[in-house]
Amino acid sequence: MMAPQLVLKDAGAVVRSVALGDGLLAAGGHDRKVRLYESATGTLLRTLEEAGNVVLCVALGLGLLAAGGWDNVVRVYDSATGKLLHMLEEAINSVLCVALCDGFLAAGSADYKVRLYEAATGRLLRTLEEAISSVLCVALCDGFLAAGSADHKVRLYEAATGRLLRTLEEAGDSVWCVALGLGLLAAGGSDKVVRVYDPATGKLLHMLQEAGHYVSSVAFGDGLLVAGSYDIVRVYGTATGKLLHMLKDATEGIRSVAFHDGRLAVGGDDKAVRVYIIQEAKPLPIVKASPLAAECQHAAHQYLEASPLATESQQAALQWFVDEEVDWADFVADDHLQSLLLENLQLKAGPRSKFLRWVKSKAVAATRVGAQAAGV
Repeated sequence: MMAPQLVLKDAGAVVRSVALGDGLLAAGGHDRKVRLYESATGTLLRTLEEAGNVVLCVALGLGLLAAGGWDNVVRVYDSATGKLLHMLEEAINSVLCVALCDGFLAAGSADYKVRLYEAATGRLLRTLEEAISSVLCVALCDGFLAAGSADHKVRLYEAATGRLLRTLEEAGDSVWCVALGLGLLAAGGSDKVVRVYDPATGKLLHMLQEAGHYVSSVAFGDGLLVAGSYDIVRVYGTATGKLLHMLKDATEGIRSVAFHDGRLAVGGDDKAVRVYIIQEAKPLPIVKASPLAAECQHAAHQYLEASPLATESQQAALQWFVDEEVDWADFVADDHLQSLLLENLQLKAGPRSKFLRWVKSKAVAATRVGAQAAGV
């Protein structure tokens, strides 16, 4: 299991949002403060206390720090000095999300609107009013502006003009998070699915369905996609959608993830910010099967077909198991592989234990047959 490089516990309250950029880490939350750290060392550089209520969102970029929350205001700071540059007070309800990129600052609000500002001056450029419910998340990158809403839709705009390019309606519930980067758009929410699109065409490329809870936050970086959901952060390869890592150090309630220059920051209800180093996009260690594993895998299909637990999702999970040619003995000995498969199976404690006991018996039998064939 990957351990965090840093665990920052200065907040003493729920951390609602984290951001990384320019060698800095920003975190805001229920204590009405934004803390700015040196991302490499975790050194606290300054604490910004201007917010009049809970801080719901922070963003770093363009040499700026933006923060919004329940007091309906977006505050823009010089990230290097902490100087307050602008107070943007157009919203008439909570500011739920902010993003900085391409010279723009975007802010989404519970008043159903996205406001786009000139980042350097704080000048309001346009107000986007297509959403029919709270705008829960925004992202800016590569000339696009994406906005997800409680109306179950992701809207993709041309950032420079505010022109609505397309509306993505695949989500079955509120869209809590969006991210743009690496030529891709990711969106997640209450339906527990992360969808990955080509923003240029709107084509759906991947549906990542491993999460057992709503997906609260997504982020791109270094050829990877990161998704946070309750107590697990999953790291995927963007080209294939393959699950590469699962981070389970956070105890509860992941609210926000940020990823930049190989560093992953995670904040949530446990009042801490954890920073991980994600150095390489390598797949989870898979041990190729011995010839005996094929017999065990065939038996797995027979077991599931005869079992009342053999739902469509469980069959899909076992298909992953067979496709990867995992050796059953290695599976039994590797807690990480077990966690990955059983997370996908989403079985309750009793069936999980029963399934593992069955796998172990098959592995022991295969090992015994293998030893006899080798004349041991």
